[in-house]
Amino acid sequence: MDTFSLLLDIVVALGAALTLGLLLARLGQSPIVGYLLAGVLIGPHALALLRAVDEVRGMAELGVALLLFTIGLELPWRRLRILGFAGVGTGVLQILLTVALLMVVALPFRVPVATGAALGLVFAFSSTAVVFRVLTDRAELDSVPGRVSVGILLVQDIAVIPALILLPVLAAGLGGDAPQLLGGALVRGLVLIAAFVVLAKTLMPVLLSWAAAIRVHELFVILALTFCLGATWAAHALGLSPVLGAFLAGVLLADSPFSNQMRVEVGSLRSGFLALFFVSIGMLADPAWMVGGAPLLAGVVVAIVAVKAVIAAGVVRLFGYSGPAALVVGLTLAHIGELSFVVAEVGRGEGLIDAGGFQLVVSAAVLTLLLAPYLVVASRHLASLAGRGAARPELSSEAEAAAAARAGHVIVVGCGPTGSRVVEALRDVGSPYLVIELNAQTVRKARGAGTEIEFGDASQAETLRHAGVGTARALIVTVPDPASAAAIIEAARTQKPDLPIVARARYARHAHRLIETGADALLNEEVLMGEHLAALSLKLLGLAAEGVARVEPPGGTTPSPVPSEPQVDLTGGNR
Repeated sequence: MDTFSLLLDIVVALGAALTLGLLLARLGQSPIVGYLLAGVLIGPHALALLRAVDEVRGMAELGVALLLFTIGLELPWRRLRILGFAGVGTGVLQILLTVALLMVVALPFRVPVATGAALGLVFAFSSTAVVFRVLTDRAELDSVPGRVSVGILLVQDIAVIPALILLPVLAAGLGGDAPQLLGGALVRGLVLIAAFVVLAKTLMPVLLSWAAAIRVHELFVILALTFCLGATWAAHALGLSPVLGAFLAGVLLADSPFSNQMRVEVGSLRSGFLALFFVSIGMLADPAWMVGGAPLLAGVVVAIVAVKAVIAAGVVRLFGYSGPAALVVGLTLAHIGELSFVVAEVGRGEGLIDAGGFQLVVSAAVLTLLLAPYLVVASRHLASLAGRGAARPELSSEAEAAAAARAGHVIVVGCGPTGSRVVEALRDVGSPYLVIELNAQTVRKARGAGTEIEFGDASQAETLRHAGVGTARALIVTVPDPASAAAIIEAARTQKPDLPIVARARYARHAHRLIETGADALLNEEVLMGEHLAALSLKLLGLAAEGVARVEPPGGTTPSPVPSEPQVDLTGGNR
């Protein structure tokens, strides 16, 4: 297969994902459903439009690695510690109960115990990609069900390592060297973590600071990708799950002041590769087999959803969470995830799952993934009917404090002399605020002085989303560059059309552009400076000027006359 043939296959796969993703999104559904259907349509069992199926699937695995890297960036150690015993316990118990139940169910059908255990491992995993995407879109990551669901998913992601090690042991008849295999994997995992800790605490901060200080956009992107993909390769080289390496790399960098920007930089690439991944999953399904075995397949899908929902909800309830919250978590996880395909493939290679069983597993998994976004939405309605307001996200104490502090906050872009004065004014009136700044040195200094500030590019929608633009009271753009200011205003308007926006225009010729972009109020520096200079000139000439006041300039003791009402253009924006 030559390079350009592979390139054509990727274009076809992404084109199909784009078409069906747009169609499903236009119908108000999750684009992930469109990606899966695209894979079924163009796959080898339907139109067979691709020739390099294995190569495309290999490239698609990068999407999972990038996804877990960005998830890790969202989960610094302080958040992982919050999971505690309950978080780990729910995840482990959910996996063990699923495996045990499948082993018991397999017995009356004369299915070998080892095969039942392998199928239990396949069915135990849910989709981090789907759940994280849906919870993010619904702003429910910080809800109680969201936190518990993500905690269980993290345990599942880590559990894929012992699962892949156990499959050869099961195939060998549960004898032999299980302790040695498990011990070797543990040692390799500890070596990997130790290496990542050294890099994350020594070399990476220096490289990130240099990349941020130089302010060459592509260097920051390359650095983030190098660390993510390098960690993925390192885990694979040590015989561990490659995606675990990407996840650990993200977690170890999550406490860095550059974590938000790294997530933004990797986000666009992640979206493309992740779409390719879901297309590759859809290509595994055989539509003809699914139609022929529809009754069996429907029964298996219903059984999987019901059993997984009951197990997950029961475990969550056992650990003291409310009934509605347990119901939401159960239905959120009641599907088969992307890691299940990895486990199923290894199980087939070890002879634990035959061809018919593999096709059944893949078809059921694709269908449950299609149902997953709808199950998440339905769980909220069912929980609402159950009472106690569980359809509304319940916040943890830490998240509640952060949400309360951010509710109605003002986002200030830029922390130079102008932005700093704005922050001082907001502090004086007790208004919550958050500053976004792209200069790493400024961020460090401002944090040291107690300023609520994040490193990031505010022209990126993901940066504004993470800053809470959806709940912000206003946006104040203090950057002097007109192109950057226009991009920031446009990104904010896209996410919250009714957000009040105040901008700074350094030159009068740029004022009209910023107003057209969406600024509601504009400080025209040239006009304002003209007013100041006119007032100062009249004062020095001994000529009285009405409306002239004396103010203390910042950092000095000599008063300067300025107009009592500086020129501010309040021309309406796009709202």
